[in-house]
Amino acid sequence: MTSSPNRGGRIGCWGTRWAPLAGIALLLAVGGVYGIVAFHVARRTHEIGVRVALGATVGDVTGRVLRRGALLAVGVLACVVPARSALSVDPVRALQAE
Repeated sequence: MTSSPNRGGRIGCWGTRWAPLAGIALLLAVGGVYGIVAFHVARRTHEIGVRVALGATVGDVTGRVLRRGALLAVGVLACVVPARSALSVDPVRALQAE
């Protein structure tokens, strides 16, 4: 069996059209998570200093920050599913339901 050249061409065409937008969206998402984590760390500088003074290692502090960032990233991903389902609702029906 041979694959259809048209099908492969269409997929490649869509990939080249959407790949830059997907890359920009990924950069924006990473930038947003970075901003939130940086804000979180800045607010907790005193706490981090106390932890280090009491013997916390660099790995301990880094691990706490990474866990916080991972929770934020999972939270963002968890919001995608409800947002997509909300977007699939017909606006007229949604307004009539109220």
